[in-house]
Amino acid sequence: MRYIFSLLAAAGAASAAIVNGNETSGPRGQGNCSLSNGTFTCSSGAECTFDTSISAFRCEGDSGSPTGGITDGSDSDTGGKEMQGPPGRSCHQHEMHWHCDDGSFCEFDNGVWLCETNSSEGGTCVVHGGHTHGDCSDQCGSIDIGEYDQPLHIGAIFILLVSSALGVGLPIAFSGFKMRSFFSWGLFVVKHFGTGVILCTALIHLLFHAFVMFNNDCIGELAYGPAAAAIALAAVYVVFLFDYIGMRFFARKTRQLAEATRTENRSNDGKDDISDVDSAQISPEIAMSQLKWEVSLLEIGIVFHSVMIGVSLGATGGDQFVPFLIAIVFHQLFEGLALGSRVCFLIFKTWHKMKVFIMAVCFSLITPIGIAIGIGVHESYSPNSKSALLALGILNGLSAGVLIYAALVELIANDWFKSPEMRSSGVFKTCLGITMLLLGSLLMAVLGKWA
Repeated sequence: MRYIFSLLAAAGAASAAIVNGNETSGPRGQGNCSLSNGTFTCSSGAECTFDTSISAFRCEGDSGSPTGGITDGSDSDTGGKEMQGPPGRSCHQHEMHWHCDDGSFCEFDNGVWLCETNSSEGGTCVVHGGHTHGDCSDQCGSIDIGEYDQPLHIGAIFILLVSSALGVGLPIAFSGFKMRSFFSWGLFVVKHFGTGVILCTALIHLLFHAFVMFNNDCIGELAYGPAAAAIALAAVYVVFLFDYIGMRFFARKTRQLAEATRTENRSNDGKDDISDVDSAQISPEIAMSQLKWEVSLLEIGIVFHSVMIGVSLGATGGDQFVPFLIAIVFHQLFEGLALGSRVCFLIFKTWHKMKVFIMAVCFSLITPIGIAIGIGVHESYSPNSKSALLALGILNGLSAGVLIYAALVELIANDWFKSPEMRSSGVFKTCLGITMLLLGSLLMAVLGKWA
């Protein structure tokens, strides 16, 4: 490989550039090109021939900096070091490549910069985290995902199984010791860290990618532009209606119980002890029902999201697979902690241990199942097909709406505004809770760079 790029660098001295493209349709980023006697003559002034040994075009003439090609990556080029980005361009790094203000994509490989423009005549399509960036309009039916390592993908099933089970299982395993001070503080930290994880997942991982899916050129122009936000908003209102109806149901049940108790008290001694009944019987029942609903909302939103990222990971190949896998390992670990920190408070209440166990197992298995599905369909699955983009965009939007409502209304509002624990907490406990809330969001936001 180094020998090849040495030859390319030498060719650059002779006014030649290496340009990606299709042997039939011509080089990318060189404008309109016409084929004559095996040579493409392009409107950029370049003359390009396809070199089968490197599966790319060699272009002579004015094929340089505006449209891409090969750039010397030595220190003699100002700003040409790998960490500084490609020389002569204003760029920012994203995963393993650089996005430049002129629309080009650049990669540093074996001492040289390979840059390709993203223009209407061609452009670079980058597969990232199970979806695409750049101009992929010429690859809507299928897309090259790179080399596919099936044994590694099968191994990812077990890696994610362990990561998910560890995340959701740790809070549940230690919940039996929550009456002890150390474990009580540990669950407090994990609970608020998990809330930050859920809120960031909804906004940065789900809602943002719903916009990415719907803005893809392969879908075409939407009749309603902000479709991703509209779907998330619809999910928020649906959850709100269920929440409100449930509240009315439990309020009516509470009134019926109170009336029955009042009647019984009057028949016994003529006294109305409803206030004692409220505090001793009704409030715990309502609180536990509320907690069940919170956990169910989280489970629904997380399960939809987890199966989607599992399918995306299973169908992903090439150099991006390992960074994507590492990001998803931490992603599932953090989401598992978020779910487990809520589930654990149900164990010794009204739910049986078996139900809690089933919830934990469902979360642990859903991403590995998604990966298995992705492995099975990776040869036919295209992340850039219209059907895949629409399905993922809709599911991302729905999951985002569910988790936004759950995080803001069920978790943050209940924990910080309604809970006596935080309304009367000291300075240290308040600062610790806010710090963990922000830390959970920060770490998930960092993972958003890869997943």
